[in-house]
Amino acid sequence: MASSLNRLACCFFCFFSSALLVQLFLLRPSPPPRGPLTASPSSPAAAPIPIVAPSSTPRGGCQADIIGASVDWGAPSSPTSPRYLLYAPQFGHSNQLVALRNAAAWASILNRTLVLPHLTSHTGGKPLAAFGAAFDVARGAAAALPLSLLELDDYKRLGLPPPARHLVLDTNTRFAVADDAYLAAVGLAAPPLYVPLRTFSVAAIADAFGGCRQTTLSFRSLFAAFDHKPLSASPPGWSVGGRPGLDWLDRALLPALLAPAPPLLALVDAIELAVLQKAGGSEADTAAAVAAAAPSLENIEDPRCKDD
Repeated sequence: MASSLNRLACCFFCFFSSALLVQLFLLRPSPPPRGPLTASPSSPAAAPIPIVAPSSTPRGGCQADIIGASVDWGAPSSPTSPRYLLYAPQFGHSNQLVALRNAAAWASILNRTLVLPHLTSHTGGKPLAAFGAAFDVARGAAAALPLSLLELDDYKRLGLPPPARHLVLDTNTRFAVADDAYLAAVGLAAPPLYVPLRTFSVAAIADAFGGCRQTTLSFRSLFAAFDHKPLSASPPGWSVGGRPGLDWLDRALLPALLAPAPPLLALVDAIELAVLQKAGGSEADTAAAVAAAAPSLENIEDPRCKDD
């Protein structure tokens, strides 16, 4: 019984973290429109780079190639082969969901399939649950189009060469330091490559990584790596599926991607019913009612939700 409750706590924490993120970041009033973007220090252009992602090839260079000129990246992928963006979740669950928003924006800007990592422990990078154990990936994938989504376990089953380096950005994480514990835990350990990028506008991201031809760009962290606040004015030139980029990201993709997975939602309904039916009863009676109302409980928990 204790083990089942621990696994339930894992899934519930993921669910309520998503609800908190939507409430705090996606449903708050829109801030006043900001002034026009200025070019980043790394970009010689005077205006943002036009991007219609992911329907066209992003422009820009590849700082990873410049910084890691001596790194054996393997053979560059062809222009028509799929390319992926992978990142490690860091810190607590709410911070992991902030990084998810950033990663979705990066993948769209760079025209890459977004690899969805596991939900992990607050420290140590231990995978607790596959993303799809808590959230409705199918619904998110439909809203993401034309951006593609892929869970990390499915990405590994593709049999692609592992990333030669994990790119480390110059982000300001204040009271915590990101690490590669998660990437090592999922069998993707690699040395770091530090890229001194400090500006994370759409234009700066495209300018720094839009020309990278590696099959997979892997980042230690994308927390604090996107300058555009939720529901703010979308940067000129960035559109996805005919919608302004930030409108697509904050009003279409994230609400769908953070919807609870149907089995988890059924479990929540079952527990609510059990509590209402057995209010005042013993813990054993309530547990029995939950088990009776949710016969698929073990399918939800094992193996996609694991004990911490």
